[in-house]
Amino acid sequence: MIIKNALLIIQSNKKRITIVFLLLLSVCLFFLFRPVFFSLTPQDEPFTELYFPEQASLPPTIRVGQPFRFSFTIHNQEGKTMQYPFVVFVSYDNKKEYIDRRESTLGQNQSVTISETLTPQVVTKGAQIVVTLNNLNQSIDFWVRVVQ
Repeated sequence: MIIKNALLIIQSNKKRITIVFLLLLSVCLFFLFRPVFFSLTPQDEPFTELYFPEQASLPPTIRVGQPFRFSFTIHNQEGKTMQYPFVVFVSYDNKKEYIDRRESTLGQNQSVTISETLTPQVVTKGAQIVVTLNNLNQSIDFWVRVVQ
C-alpha cells in the first residue's frame, strides 16, 4: 500500500521531478565544466594604440612654405613598459623625406601626444604623411595636397 501511494505521488508529480532533476543536472554540469567555460573566455590581449587625436580636422590641402602642424598619440596597453622607436616622414612623387626619428618610453596605460611640424617646399597633388612604430610594424598616415 505504501509503495502504491508512493508510485501514485511520483506519477502525479512526474513533471516537477523531471524539472528538478534537470536543474540539478545542469548545476552539476556547470560546476564540473566551469574551468573549461572560463578558459574559453577571451583574455586581455596586449596592444598599442597609434592614432591622430584630431583626425577629423586634418586638412586636405596645405601650402608651400607655410608650416603645417599635426600630432599623433601613442597609448601603451601592452601590460608592461615599452620603448617605442618611431619615424615620421612625408612621401611624394616617389621621394621620402624624414620629419622626425625618435623614441618614447611609456609605462603600462601611459600615453604621449607628439607634435610635429612640416613645411612643404614643393607643390604636389598627393603627399602621404606617415607615422611608423618600428618595433611593432604599425603605422598610420593621411594624405594632403600641397599648393602654392
